[in-house]
Amino acid sequence: MCINSLSRPTEMEGINVSLSLQTCNASDVNQMWELEYRGAVKNVYGLCLDVSKWATPDTEVKMQHCDLQSRSEQWTWANSTGLIKEAFGLCLQADKPRLLGSLVKLQECDAANPLQRWTYDASSGQILHRHGACLDAPDGLKENVTVRMWSCDQSGFNSHQTWYILR
Repeated sequence: MCINSLSRPTEMEGINVSLSLQTCNASDVNQMWELEYRGAVKNVYGLCLDVSKWATPDTEVKMQHCDLQSRSEQWTWANSTGLIKEAFGLCLQADKPRLLGSLVKLQECDAANPLQRWTYDASSGQILHRHGACLDAPDGLKENVTVRMWSCDQSGFNSHQTWYILR
């Protein structure tokens, strides 16, 4: 059984939408849903991805002690677009995703831009760029460390590349 919206997509405004369980139909647009994570992005040491309140394009993303009430630590990742968007409306971008050590910065969101496409693997905790490298905090214990791109560690747990999205 699948969750089905009883409203056609063109009629939905996100308010008072009725849902039902119906037989699954892969071509039924009323059964297509988007997985989206919202909240702080935290590493195993208790630090969170953070941007300045005055973030502008080219702002670097750093690690700070988590303050779950702070908008500068609120992120949204949507599986359908791959965008990771911060609360002020800018998106994570890896300008050189294949260059190890290259920094991750904020840019205007553009779902067509391959430099802004990310995947979150909840089982490993890795945030992978669509070009193959992973989001990495080189010294996950220290505040103000800028996050970077690094080879994805496939051997198992890597504390520099393990992230939790707190909701």
